[in-house]
Amino acid sequence: TVGSWKDNEIKVTVPAAGDGNVTVSVGSPVRVNKETNNFDLQTTIKLIFKIQGITSDKGPKLVDVTIKKTAATAYTSTVTNQTARWDSATSAYKVIAGPFLKSFPSQAGYTVSIKGASWLRRKFAGITLTNGTENSMSRVAQADLFKYGDFNDDNMLEIRDLALMVTKLQGLSTPVDNNNAEFDLNNDDVISLTDFSLLLTNY
Repeated sequence: TVGSWKDNEIKVTVPAAGDGNVTVSVGSPVRVNKETNNFDLQTTIKLIFKIQGITSDKGPKLVDVTIKKTAATAYTSTVTNQTARWDSATSAYKVIAGPFLKSFPSQAGYTVSIKGASWLRRKFAGITLTNGTENSMSRVAQADLFKYGDFNDDNMLEIRDLALMVTKLQGLSTPVDNNNAEFDLNNDDVISLTDFSLLLTNY
């Protein structure tokens, strides 16, 4: 039995006997909520972005994405550890973040912020989002570059971050391992003066 639409959901009751296979076709991606038997419309954000010092595929990157809106229709939701991959068509990274399952009004005025390991958080204000769909954003201009410098995860570039970089830079170059990979800013598998120079440009 398929119930009527309500709050962006379809309620499906599966018979106790038999396979109970159900096929549902809708215009947006859905997620099966096994506990409530609901099919929840998914809201996602497809973001294309560029990272400082990276001009080719350097492997997947993990990012946290937050949607926030203040004023009368306040809303905040975050999805973590979203995988961004190189998009050869745009020579940039692309992430499809979500789903953001909590219902929110479809309107303008949202702030979308993205944070990755060792990056400063980048915020984009005045974004229009539509609930239950994939919302596309392209931020590849020089002014929108994702910049490095936050090694202690306080979203600030300060003397403590510079000091952390210095402790990892031994001689002219240091091979990358599991303990220092986040300091290899241009992802060339060594920590060098090039990485330190990238950091200084943001200080």
